[in-house]
Formats: sequence, C-alpha cells, structure tokens
Amino acid sequence: MSKVLDDTFSKLLDAYPDSYDAGNMRELWTQTWEKEPLSVIVRTADRLMKTWQRCPSLDEFMEETKKETHRQNRAALLEQMDACPECDHGYIETKENTFKPCHSCLPDSYERWAVGDYEPTRT
Repeated sequence: MSKVLDDTFSKLLDAYPDSYDAGNMRELWTQTWEKEPLSVIVRTADRLMKTWQRCPSLDEFMEETKKETHRQNRAALLEQMDACPECDHGYIETKENTFKPCHSCLPDSYERWAVGDYEPTRT
C-alpha cells in the first residue's frame, strides 16, 4: 500500500471525527484508490474535506474522483492550447470572424468539423 494513499485515508478520517476505520475499510479504500492517479485521489480528498459536512462513502468518493479527473484533464488541455504554435487557444481563423478547431489541440472537434458535423460550444 502506498504511504500517500494511507496518509490520505488517515487525513480523511481525521477530518470527520464521527467516522472510524472499521475492519478492512482502509484496505478496501486504498486498494480501490490504487486504480487512480495519486494526484486525483489527494486532490479529491482535499476538496471533500473542505466542502463536505460528512465523510463520503467509497462510492461517493469515487464519483468525485471522476469530477477531479475531468478538472485535471481540462486544465491540461488549456495548457496545451495556450502553448500551441498553430492556433489561438484551440481555434484557427479561416476568414474574418470564422474559426475552425485546431487539428493539434482539439482533434475530436476538428474531425467533426471536417465532416460537417461540428456545433461550437458556448462557454
């Protein structure tokens, strides 16, 4: 078992005084967590300790890891788009006020655009 995962589990239990480590709970949680990147587990635990009033169940925790994975993937994509020399934050101007998705930064969007099945999203 990873020391980081063990420490994260301990911090999670410490944050919720009414929770306790019953039987093989620590082993079950840390074995489940081993399937995810450490950064996702640690950041999820940190966020939950700041925002949740009660200790989450393992299923609830794992549902929150999906949101954290999405956050981290989105952040990585934004960094990639900022660094791309071929476009301006993911888009290439084809003519005045008309843009297409960048084939390097947004390959899925670019492929949909190329076949005429692209709807831009509004943020």
